[in-house]
Amino acid sequence: MAFVKMNTDKQLSQEEILDILHKVKIKQITIDDALALWKQENKSDEEQMKPEKMGSKDPPTTQQYNFTVYKQRYRRKKRILQIDLISQMIFNIEKGNLKNQFPFTQIKSCFNGDGLKLVISFYGHHDYEIEASSLEDKENLVKIMNDIIQDNGQLSTVKSFAKRNAYCDVILDGLLERQEQRPGGETWNMCLVKLKRQELVYYCAQEKLQPVENIINLSECNVYSSGNSDSPSFTIHTKGGSLVFRIPLNEQTRNREKSLGMRDDWVSLLQEYSSQNPPSSLNKCNSNSSEVILDIKSNQTTPELLPPDLLAVNKEDTSKPEISIAQSLPQGMIPPILLPPPLPEQLHKPNNSRNIQKRSKAFHWDIVLQERVNKSMWALQNADPKKIDTQRIRNLFQCHEFTVSADNSSDLSKNLNILLNSKIAHNFNIVLKSFHMAPGQLKDKLFIINESDGGLSDEHLTNLRRYVPTKKDVIMYQNFKGSPHELHIVDQFMLEMCKIPDLCKRLDTLLAIRELSSYMQDLNRLLSLQVKACEQLLKSQTFPAVLHYILAIGNCLNENAGKEKVNGFRLSSLTKMSQLVSKEKKFTLLHGLVEQILLYEPDLVKFPQELNEFESVPGASVKGLIAEVEVLSKELEKIDEYRKTFKSKFSKGSSSETKFLKDLKIIVETYGTEYAKIAKRSSEMKKIYSDILQKFAEAEDQDSQEMFGWISTFIKEFKNVVSQIQDVQN
Repeated sequence: MAFVKMNTDKQLSQEEILDILHKVKIKQITIDDALALWKQENKSDEEQMKPEKMGSKDPPTTQQYNFTVYKQRYRRKKRILQIDLISQMIFNIEKGNLKNQFPFTQIKSCFNGDGLKLVISFYGHHDYEIEASSLEDKENLVKIMNDIIQDNGQLSTVKSFAKRNAYCDVILDGLLERQEQRPGGETWNMCLVKLKRQELVYYCAQEKLQPVENIINLSECNVYSSGNSDSPSFTIHTKGGSLVFRIPLNEQTRNREKSLGMRDDWVSLLQEYSSQNPPSSLNKCNSNSSEVILDIKSNQTTPELLPPDLLAVNKEDTSKPEISIAQSLPQGMIPPILLPPPLPEQLHKPNNSRNIQKRSKAFHWDIVLQERVNKSMWALQNADPKKIDTQRIRNLFQCHEFTVSADNSSDLSKNLNILLNSKIAHNFNIVLKSFHMAPGQLKDKLFIINESDGGLSDEHLTNLRRYVPTKKDVIMYQNFKGSPHELHIVDQFMLEMCKIPDLCKRLDTLLAIRELSSYMQDLNRLLSLQVKACEQLLKSQTFPAVLHYILAIGNCLNENAGKEKVNGFRLSSLTKMSQLVSKEKKFTLLHGLVEQILLYEPDLVKFPQELNEFESVPGASVKGLIAEVEVLSKELEKIDEYRKTFKSKFSKGSSSETKFLKDLKIIVETYGTEYAKIAKRSSEMKKIYSDILQKFAEAEDQDSQEMFGWISTFIKEFKNVVSQIQDVQN
């Protein structure tokens, strides 16, 4: 969705395009001036969105920040909050997994709470109530969040509107008029129209009946402006025909500029949510409209001639065939697989007879940039071209007509002289019921690192960390002149906590040490699995061969559909194989691929055996694991810094303090050695994954969690189709 991206070109509205063309027509500006004007608008927009502009008074010194955070009230639920200024995204990472990710524009606010607490609010998502690992981290995190929010406020009106609604169920709704053809001529009926992420839903009341719900799948349609009259309209072209909507005439829309703006908002949002790309150049216009047809499947802008029925609509909105939209299958429902009739001799043999070819359906893959092809596996395709039965493929995936249906309780109350805030005291009192010790024992307990040696449990450390006295509390207890025994147990513990130097850092250090062992074991395991998966993918010879078959089949279809051949496609295209259905109903392009491989190179169907690490969807992410390793390094640095600080203050301390210092030194040395091995493993993973991206011509910022997920899904679907076809043969 371009409204929430920071690296897209600026999209001129239809009104701006017409205004520029009008100025050229009346010779107010030259064509060169028009191009310069467009480039200047584009440049200004790009400069405004550059990451370096964030927080202009104090620009960031790095392009990526990793913060250790904890869910409030759940200290053990550790997360990494990564702020990536390059991709303009925030990632929530747990054990190397990218759990959630948010574009900067989805950030609504950042509330700076007490102590280490802060709350980040998002549009269309629940708030993140978290605790930073230190006050320094909290200050840096809040500053960066506020810089992002400030930049969000500089977005244009349309982008600001999309930002606020893009993550809700209904992004935009309103009353529009829909054109209908009746025996007596065309009519315009009022409809309630709702734009959602993947579909447009409109309700039309028919006489006294309940409103009928009609659903349009946005992935299968083109949207464009179709008139700039007093009631501006737009057209949605689907497989079944075309629908025309217009802005109703009322007090608000009597102003032509306002009505055009409302129409352009609808068109822009519909194009964005149908993955339709904005125009890359100024296209032909006539006196009544500016018409741009976009190929939303090929991931590129392609000017085309309008179909005859659309031309009729766009010329004075004359009559056209009556159409309506069929309701789609319920979300999540998978239609049963229906294979074509069994082929003679188990497999179809090539048919060399000359038939009149109809246009094929196009395979709308994600194309690899040519500069990446030369250093990738795609460069070898000319040396090893794959033989396929082009006649069979084209016949199976011929375009055909689509038919469209007609419609479719605490004891604190006894203690009135308690010093601590009553609410905090109530909660702390509940926590202290599990502390089977006297307040005076707390100090010595915090010199013991391991629970097995008599130290506090992880839960006790976590709870104490939550109730560390504030500066105001420390002053209040220091001013207390009476006997500690006169105080409530809550105040007695708070008084003892006020006497322990650097209590926050002590607790943070102990908690970090407790987590280190399991944390490093998990990280080492995840790195090993990721490296193994990367090695399998890099060494595989059969998987690239299968990709070359897909390339040959896709080019076969697209050439017959009037599109150019390509030299490579991105692995994201693998998930689209099962979505392209042939004229044999549920026989998909994936079935066609398996059929061709069984016909010409049957051994290739065993390629999943080379990639057994992809049998289940890979969880960890290279990006996430690198962030985990960086955070681990920071944790060890903090422990060592605390050791040095403690040594300078208590070099001649008690026996318990001396032992505590000695234990810290052993921990730093032991875990430092383990970290060196993990860091080396991480570097290996990073290098081999970089080789994979080059081999498959993927973008440098393509994360493994998404890409390996594509491969994993493709392998599962491929094996299922192989089994189905072999069952038919047997």
